[in-house]
Amino acid sequence: MNNFLSNQLSIERVIEIGLIYWIKSKCQSIDEIELKIIGLKLNPFGSEVEKLIIKGKNINFRNLPIQELKLETNKIKLALNIMNKKTDLVTIKNEFNISGQLSATQKQLNQIFISEEWGWLGDWITQTFFDDEKFSELYINNNLFRVKAFNESRSQSKEKILILKSIRGKAILQEKESSQGKEFPMDKSIYIKQLFIKDSKLYIDIISKVIP
Repeated sequence: MNNFLSNQLSIERVIEIGLIYWIKSKCQSIDEIELKIIGLKLNPFGSEVEKLIIKGKNINFRNLPIQELKLETNKIKLALNIMNKKTDLVTIKNEFNISGQLSATQKQLNQIFISEEWGWLGDWITQTFFDDEKFSELYINNNLFRVKAFNESRSQSKEKILILKSIRGKAILQEKESSQGKEFPMDKSIYIKQLFIKDSKLYIDIISKVIP
C-alpha cells in the first residue's frame, strides 16, 4: 500500500512538472507559477485530472503583459510520455474550459497600447473616441480610464474619461458622459464575466476554451 501511494505521488509530481512546462511553453515568460492538481485518476491508457488550479505572476502571453492570474480548468485528459524523449512529458488530449481572473497595471496597459504588435488597440481607442489624434497615454484615476491623445500637426493634446464594463460577455468601452458604448476588440472565444478597477489595476474575470 505504501509503495502504491509513493508511486502515485511520484507520478503526480511528474504530471505536475509536465503541465507546468506545457503552460510555460505557451508564454513568452512567466516569473512565478503555482499549480494544484485536483482529482488525479491514473490509467495505463490515459490519465485525467478533474481540475487544475493555476496561479501565476508577471506573465507575458502573446506579448500581452499580465501582472497576476488565477485560473481553474474543468476535466483534462492527458497522456504521459516518460519513455519518449522527443515529445513533451505530458500531452493534453482534449479541449478544456478555463475560468478565473487576470489583472494588469496601468503601466502594463500602456505597454500594450503602444506596442508594435498590439498598438492597433490604442489606435482603435483614439479613432473611436477622438478626432485625428494619436494615442498617447492611459491613466487609471478614481476607478476610471483617463486617456490622453496627441495631434502632432497642431501640437495639441486632448483627454477623455472612459468607462470599461462588461455586457453579455463582451467588453464595452464608452465615454463617461455618454450612454452609448463600443465593443472593445477582443478574441471572440473569451467571455467576459466582469471588469473592474481596484487599486489602480484592471481586473478581468473570464471564461474561455483552450485548444491544445
